[in-house]
Amino acid sequence: MLNYGDEEGIRKASERITAIAIGSRADADMSVSLPKTKVLHVRKQDPITTTTIDEAIAQCKFECPHIGCSFVFASQKGLNIHKSKCEWADEYEVEKIVGHKGTITSRQYKVRWKDYSELWDTWEPRSSIHPQLIIDYEKQAGVYDYDWPHRCDTCGLPCKSDRGIKIHKSKAHKPQKEQCFKGTQADCAAQVQKLRNQQKDRPKILCEGKPLDNVFDFKYLGTMFNAPADQTMDVKVRIARAMKRCGQLRNILDSKIIGMKLKLRLYEASVCSLLTFGCETWTLNKLWA
Repeated sequence: MLNYGDEEGIRKASERITAIAIGSRADADMSVSLPKTKVLHVRKQDPITTTTIDEAIAQCKFECPHIGCSFVFASQKGLNIHKSKCEWADEYEVEKIVGHKGTITSRQYKVRWKDYSELWDTWEPRSSIHPQLIIDYEKQAGVYDYDWPHRCDTCGLPCKSDRGIKIHKSKAHKPQKEQCFKGTQADCAAQVQKLRNQQKDRPKILCEGKPLDNVFDFKYLGTMFNAPADQTMDVKVRIARAMKRCGQLRNILDSKIIGMKLKLRLYEASVCSLLTFGCETWTLNKLWA
């Protein structure tokens, strides 16, 4: 691997790659595929800014399915972990309000839930229902009181003053938590995307007069290489593949028919070999010890 840090180095690199392409046709009866040929500028990367919430959200493809929850995640695993402890897990969607009882300040509403029959109708306080649904129902039923100028914008509860609304909100409504992306997979993906974008500004190397694409990372002979020359990515890829292989062998490893000695041999041959492929080139440090 060569270091092309200046214009002269870039020119020499272009000439060398062009010579390789021409020589491959003449000597090996084969040609270099330019779309498959990439350039990796191995160097210290320029500083990048801290990931913003919008940048992290852009990396997320999975949304929490619970009504009222706006959390998003970059992986299915992160979503599954969140779903098991989501505070909105027991929320359901209201189809319509079919009845009411009580005074205006302590009124309850009979709710018809979406995708459920009337047998599942329940009486709910106004704090559990969207205020616009309550207003529409009360106006249609002729019980809406226009004499209350102050109403909670969350549940529509009438109050005598703005101070009363603040007291009511502090007791009745739980604030929506803001999702923190620091250190998450979405944060890491956004950081890597910024590093990928930096490669567009790197010098272009030509092969037979055509520019080659600059990339941040690529796989070669089963090993992941990247521009900062950081081997952590390759190690993480190997760990992920080994974990996936363990999952594929779960039925065999959990079997009571197969003996432990055979299981260990299968583990060494199928999992350990996959995990340690190319490890001879890794620079081990205390973090991996």
